[in-house]
Amino acid sequence: MVVFQASSFPALKFRRVPDGLAERHVEGSECCLIHVDDRDGKGVWVNPDVKVAYGGTADGVVNPEGGVWPGWGGRVVGVWLNRGVRVLGGLGRWIEKRKIEGRVRGWERGGGEEEKGVECLVDEMQVLVPNGWMHL
Repeated sequence: MVVFQASSFPALKFRRVPDGLAERHVEGSECCLIHVDDRDGKGVWVNPDVKVAYGGTADGVVNPEGGVWPGWGGRVVGVWLNRGVRVLGGLGRWIEKRKIEGRVRGWERGGGEEEKGVECLVDEMQVLVPNGWMHL
């Protein structure tokens, strides 16, 4: 059973990193930015049971027949790997966060609008090429 407010649904809106900020080698996930824009907690619904794949091989991995992904062993290993990465990767994440915050502040001082989703941004640039995407 699903229960929700019966008022009309707002139109979908694409959320992106503004071009001027993206030119400073900064990218952000639309999924994360949408949640930043909806801080009051109304309007964004997530179904954790939906797993998306881009092809048959990947779909077979994330949606195995008669099984749960990840399996019991994968969960145990994943928990401990996650803990290790959080501890050992802290300095690198802190350095990247400061670098991105500096780029955003410089962009805002140069006349850019306020970016509320700084925590969603990464030190990366993606460009379209004839056969798809290229990471710079």
